[in-house]
Order: sequence, then structure tokens, then C-alpha cells
Amino acid sequence: MSDLRLAFRSLRRSPAITAVSIALLALGIGANALFFSAFDRVLLRPLPVGEPHALVRAVQNIPGIGLRGSIVLPAITALSEHSTSFSSVLGSIELNTVIVDPAQQIRVDVVTPNFFDALGVPSQLGRALTASDESSREGAPPAVLSYDFWSRRFNRSPTAIGQTFALNRK
Repeated sequence: MSDLRLAFRSLRRSPAITAVSIALLALGIGANALFFSAFDRVLLRPLPVGEPHALVRAVQNIPGIGLRGSIVLPAITALSEHSTSFSSVLGSIELNTVIVDPAQQIRVDVVTPNFFDALGVPSQLGRALTASDESSREGAPPAVLSYDFWSRRFNRSPTAIGQTFALNRK
């Protein structure tokens, strides 16, 4: 107990060193917690899909440019039709677009109709995409909203199902 009293008296005598020591200790603990959280989220937790161990990501190599993250639609279609090694082939192309009324820039992923079924990810409300969505081009194309976008834009309202909204004024 006397050692603790001596330590507190020493800390009280030099408040600048005490403040710097506490700040460095807090910074070290915070950095360690941040690093572990990122490590845990990226490497330790499994992907939130049906069979994460069976996923393979294909990228294309463009001479002079290097690796490109997305494969063009004709290559995805050819892989899907002629591959005997994969149970399903799916594709995703990331776009930045603007929603009108009120204007907001968002990221949109254009995906193949089997995207959610192949990943084993069910929709919480409404339905995911189906093969008939690709063949029927009339009217507004269907959209699957992320939970975050649904929360921000529609305030988690189930009435968001069936609504239409304009992307890039269309």
C-alpha cells in the first residue's frame, strides 16, 4: 500500500510527465484495439455467405495495365456457359451514380441475377434477383438495397419494397 502512495505522490509532483504518460498509454491501447479489430474483421471472421471456403475470385490481366478487379460481362457469360469446374459463376461491376430527389451520390454494384443465390445470402425483406429479372427489360429494373442504404434512405421502412427511384435521372 505504501508503494502505491509513493507512486501517486511522484505522479502528482510532475503533472506534465504524468499527462504525457497517460496519453501515450491511451494511444497505445487504442492503436492495439484498432489493429486487432481490423485484423479480426478481415482475417478471422468468415465471410457472411453460405460456403466461404468454396469462393474463387477471377480477375483479368490487361497487358500494359495490370490486374483489373472486374471481368467484362461477355467473359462472365462464357465462363458460366462453358465451365465444368464451378457450380455457379457470378459477376459484379461497381459503379458510382447519383440518386435524384434528394440528390445523393452512391455506389451501385451491378450483379448477375444468380449473385445472391450463389452466395447463399437470403434477403431480409422482399426478394433477391432471379433469372427472369435479366430477361425482362421492360419497366424499371429491380434493385436490392443494402441494409445501410435501406436504413439511411428509407428509415428501415418495409414500404421501401416496390418503390421506384431515379438513378442518374432515369
